[in-house]
Amino acid sequence: MIQVLLRFSLMLCLAWSSHAQQRVAPGTIIKDCADCPELLVIPAGSFTMGSSAAEQVLAVQSGLTETLTRRESPQYQVSIRSFAAGRYAISKGEFAAFVRAKGYQTEAERGNGCAVWNGKGYNRDAAYNWRNVGFAQADNHPAVCVSWNDAQAYIGWLNQSSGQTYRLLSEAEREYAARGGSQSAFWSGDSISTAQANYGGTGPSYNGSPKGEWRQATVAVNSFSPNPFGLYNVHGNVWEWVEDCWHDNYTGAPTDGSAWTTGCSGNSQVARGGSWESYPVETRSAHRGLLGSGNRRNNIGLRLARTLHAQSLTSNAISSIAGPPLEIAFAYVGPIGDGGWTYAHELGRKAIEKEFGDKVKISFTENVPESADAERVFRDMASQGNKLIFGTTFGYMEPMLKIALDFKDVKFEHATGFKQADNMRTYDSRTYEGAYMAGVIAGKMTKTNTLGVVASIPIPEVIRNINSFTLGAQSSNPKVKTKVVWVNGWFDPPKETQAATSLINGGADVLFQNTDSPAVLKTAEAKGKRAFGLDSDMSAYAPKAHLGSAVTLWGPYYIEATRQALNGSWKGDTGVWWGVKEGAIDLVSIAKDVPADTKTRIAEIKKGLSDGSFVIWKGPITDNTGKVQIAKDAVADDNFLNGMNFYVKGVEGNIPGKQEEEKQRIEKQRIEKQEEEKQRIEKQRIEKQRIEKQRIEKQQEEKQRIEYAEEFPFYAVITCGKHFPVHACFSGRVNTELELLNGNEYKMYTLIDIMQIPQDQGGISFNLRNKFEIKMQNSDDSLVLNLKIYNRANQQIVFEKSATRFGVIRISN
Repeated sequence: MIQVLLRFSLMLCLAWSSHAQQRVAPGTIIKDCADCPELLVIPAGSFTMGSSAAEQVLAVQSGLTETLTRRESPQYQVSIRSFAAGRYAISKGEFAAFVRAKGYQTEAERGNGCAVWNGKGYNRDAAYNWRNVGFAQADNHPAVCVSWNDAQAYIGWLNQSSGQTYRLLSEAEREYAARGGSQSAFWSGDSISTAQANYGGTGPSYNGSPKGEWRQATVAVNSFSPNPFGLYNVHGNVWEWVEDCWHDNYTGAPTDGSAWTTGCSGNSQVARGGSWESYPVETRSAHRGLLGSGNRRNNIGLRLARTLHAQSLTSNAISSIAGPPLEIAFAYVGPIGDGGWTYAHELGRKAIEKEFGDKVKISFTENVPESADAERVFRDMASQGNKLIFGTTFGYMEPMLKIALDFKDVKFEHATGFKQADNMRTYDSRTYEGAYMAGVIAGKMTKTNTLGVVASIPIPEVIRNINSFTLGAQSSNPKVKTKVVWVNGWFDPPKETQAATSLINGGADVLFQNTDSPAVLKTAEAKGKRAFGLDSDMSAYAPKAHLGSAVTLWGPYYIEATRQALNGSWKGDTGVWWGVKEGAIDLVSIAKDVPADTKTRIAEIKKGLSDGSFVIWKGPITDNTGKVQIAKDAVADDNFLNGMNFYVKGVEGNIPGKQEEEKQRIEKQRIEKQEEEKQRIEKQRIEKQRIEKQRIEKQQEEKQRIEYAEEFPFYAVITCGKHFPVHACFSGRVNTELELLNGNEYKMYTLIDIMQIPQDQGGISFNLRNKFEIKMQNSDDSLVLNLKIYNRANQQIVFEKSATRFGVIRISN
């Protein structure tokens, strides 16, 4: 502890001892006082501000109007000086300290309250303010119902109490900080998911963003992963005020990153980031929000910044030079000393530590069974603060998936599985490539032409390795056959020894294994036979028997996955399958007595697997019943390999459970055929009834249509922009929202009336008689109100008009 303090003090002394070293490194955390927000130093740089034409097209397809997207242009280059930005949005607890100290009343408390979302729109209510926002909030949630004017009052108090100069971010700083060095729509890429941010995940998608949940409330300010600059929740959760006043586009905007506060358009300010209520298109880095300075809603908050001045930074203000380490956990199915599978993963874990040092903190748990107990282990790991968790065996798939759905801010990695989620992905190694190369040597070294495999559990991964080993052996010796003994477990040295002994007694003189311990290799040496190691280099366990080890090198993948988690580019709901090409599979420590031409052949196979010129699973390939599984010159795809459930020609016996499965399949087919025939007869009867019913209904519908068309020859359709509810254009700012004289019937519709009218395809419609009159006014300053009148008889538009920004539409006939 003393050494750590001395080292930290020395770092501070070096940082402040000379004028030349007064710059603070990007990533430094600053906290000026107990009530001051935690700031992060953002690096200087330049970027292209605004959205590209391609991004704007996607935005329109996702529900924005062209008017809204034009606000994000023209794109221009901005240079940003290093500054400090709030690591988080200002929390409710931080804002409460200001209110207590100053006895301050927000504009919502002094006026007519805060606007809260009621499921259809925002209604202002005096009962709501930053203390009561319409949903549950803890102190670590962002402060909302805070106007731009309230934000300035908070900043004034903070500057007075801290002696520093805090401010809101400029609009350019906010976009630069949100991007985190990227030019994509979001810092993490060109799409986003609700596992990465808090927004309306059930709304229209943006660029293929998956549908997700709509939490309908804020979440804690430190939720989800930070962006590469270390900032949290730059997309969604709450809109954040910036210093700039509103301009309709970027023509004439400052290029030095400063706030644009002259030539403003009305008494309006800019907000950035989107919120918990926004669609994903509104949470993009480039999207801009237009709000009055007195506007307060339960989805608007703030994030602070301050300019860096060397004289204003003290050693007491700097709490950390590098943020907290990424906490990582590994679950192992066996002991790390098994010499095989788990040991290989342990070497991969150590590779992470070597690569990233104190940027990571790693723990592991050995001997985690593939049972319900695995769920408990994963839950404990997630609850203890680990943000990246690796499960290293197939049987962890279901327990890990269940926990991943409960801990959406944690990244989960599952080895050899196939189920994924927004925060869970899969990884595997092409162990069959190593098995094939081992087979090439086995075919050359056998004297009895009988090979043996000690197999673990009959899943496609293991069956694929048995078959690949056999194919490799047949390529160098067409006479070989392969015997298999299953032990129904991954790590069970006594059973592995018994199985190896049984194979040797049956005539096998070269053994391969798909189990985790070196027991098979040791047994081969004791019996004077030859064998291969698997997963790790096992040559030291039985040097006389050892022909080579088909190893899996997990280090490259583990390093890449950790790097992605650290820099924010990690994405779930996907999978990788690495092999020789990626440096994940190799055949090592080949025995000296293996012929030179065979060693040359192994080198050629490795090269071919790396550059794609050699394919193991290329037809013709038949199974051990004579059935063609892969036709001549056809190449098996990964789906085929991942579903393998047959032995190739040359492997003796049957896969456990296969015969019983075949009987069950035939019986199931018979029952299904009977059921299909019954269903066919019943379907014919129902179809006859349906046709007759349809005929009668059609007659009735035609009669009603004629009568209806005579009474209501026209109908009107009212829409508001694209994908926006009609009531968005009617805000209640005018006394008359919509007037309709329909024949002799007159009605004036208020905003409440409009909200209660069912919507169809984004609009509301009215049936119109021969004589009608319509009057309505657009109360929104950014959306377009549209009216179309249709002739019911021919469905032709007889009248069409749009109203923008407070425009009025009148029509009568």
